[in-house]
Amino acid sequence: MRRAFLGSIAVCLAGAGMSLAQPWGPPAPPPPGMASVNAAQAAAEPGAGSPAAATPPATTAPSGCSTCGQPGMICWPEWYPPQIPCRDEGLTLYAWASIEQLVWWIKDSPLSVPLITTSAADQGPPRLDNPNTIVLYGAQDIDYDTAYGLKLACGVFDPKLNLGLEGSVFRLEDEVARFSHHVDRNSSQYLGIPFLQVPENLPAVLLIANPEQGLSYGGVNVTTSARFWGAEGNVATTIYANDGWVIDLLGGFRYFDLKESLRLSTASFPGDLGAVFFEGDPYFRGGVLTRDDFDTQNRFYGGQIGFRTETYLGRFYGSFKAMCAVGANHQYVSIRGSSTRVSNTGRVLDYNATTGILAGPSNSIRISQDTATVIPIFEATVGCDITSWLRAYAGYTFMYWGNVTRPGDQIQLILDGRTLPTSASYVAGVRSDSPRNPFDRSDFWAQGLSFGLAIRF
Repeated sequence: MRRAFLGSIAVCLAGAGMSLAQPWGPPAPPPPGMASVNAAQAAAEPGAGSPAAATPPATTAPSGCSTCGQPGMICWPEWYPPQIPCRDEGLTLYAWASIEQLVWWIKDSPLSVPLITTSAADQGPPRLDNPNTIVLYGAQDIDYDTAYGLKLACGVFDPKLNLGLEGSVFRLEDEVARFSHHVDRNSSQYLGIPFLQVPENLPAVLLIANPEQGLSYGGVNVTTSARFWGAEGNVATTIYANDGWVIDLLGGFRYFDLKESLRLSTASFPGDLGAVFFEGDPYFRGGVLTRDDFDTQNRFYGGQIGFRTETYLGRFYGSFKAMCAVGANHQYVSIRGSSTRVSNTGRVLDYNATTGILAGPSNSIRISQDTATVIPIFEATVGCDITSWLRAYAGYTFMYWGNVTRPGDQIQLILDGRTLPTSASYVAGVRSDSPRNPFDRSDFWAQGLSFGLAIRF
């Protein structure tokens, strides 16, 4: 992930970048003072003072725009590419639309606690105080692969009013990361979920597979997912246009949605000489299953303001856009767990709907709250005007979102083994304040490339 991040920044510095918002605004109206280009050229020609060489009145075009030599017709300054055909000045509303292929990277999902541990049968159970314990999963961030996506954008611009409306929506494919580890019946390997036993916080482990005399065997699965999308709408106005440069002022609304989940599932079965436990009772057939779900969602709603600047060199152009969005981040956390006893055929024999391993009555909750958030977004784009109505471009974008809730931040390993239905130490009726729901927060960023086409009509 770090190599991908640095590599994409290098691509940006090399000139290929990504545009998250508007790739191609309609042509900006020249500022006052740019007198009619055609009129100036005509005045410099011999005989310009004669009636035949007289130019049409400047009132036939917006201030600073050249006339096309026909009454009631206007066109754009000669430096502004591509040259837009003359049209009736009553039909000066321009529109554009674009489509982009996104190639993004998002920040790894944090997971600071060790979730799954193992050790050899002759090295003791895989508690966190055992020097022979190997962490199979956890204690490091979850690395997501490259995320591909799609973005659609469109806009309109009225040069008479020097005012435009533009909007876009993007969505990345769901990012999914999976981990699985299984210990078979004849293995000489421990497999467990480590925790700290309250109240002394002593290292302990809930064994999924216990190789001692073949007591039990089983496996664990972890599935994490992330979904990210957003939309925006802006009002645009040109504040400067001269010598091949255009600067637009932008303001509008921004929305982001980040939804993530982490699911831990275990399955344990009795060995030839062993048993599994469910709510304090041993069972020599069938098996026990657990499931813990940690889900988070962050929704940002806010206003934004910024600017966009473009420069042209023939048919080629480059642009830079900076926006700052300020608003409310609606944060949502859901934690739930369950345990199940099943027969050899998979039929459910018993069920505990409140407790898994890491999710129990003390932290199983659905809670939400709102926090104020500032999100900066930076974009750089380079492209080429293939025709007067078709543009191809590539770009780079980086956005930073602080103070978000993510699944791995909500997991705690401080437990009371007496409340775990699949533990041999389970005691019915015991209440515990652990684990608790910390509602911890971290940050999030997304950055990447895009490749797009835009049309003007």
